[in-house]
Amino acid sequence: MGAIKSNNYQNEELLISRLGRAISHPARVKILHKLRDENAGCRSVDLAKWLNFTKPTMKEHIDMMKDAGILTVEYLPHFYSISLNDSGKQFADKIFNEN
Repeated sequence: MGAIKSNNYQNEELLISRLGRAISHPARVKILHKLRDENAGCRSVDLAKWLNFTKPTMKEHIDMMKDAGILTVEYLPHFYSISLNDSGKQFADKIFNEN
């Protein structure tokens, strides 16, 4: 597989691509759904336990979703708090067909 050629992608195309990657794994869809239901957000360690993931695996998933611009991550001593930002809430509502 060759390298991706540089094309003049529009910002909207890049955003859609990042959002697609953010939900391209079933675990990330579950995280999105869980965070949507938890209005106050969750601790990363609680999400890792809930999904039965190691901390590094959880971090990979969170980073992917954060890079897509749908999560807010607040770093605290010993853990970090994860919640959907406004864009993430709107995105989750569209995905799960609720307003």
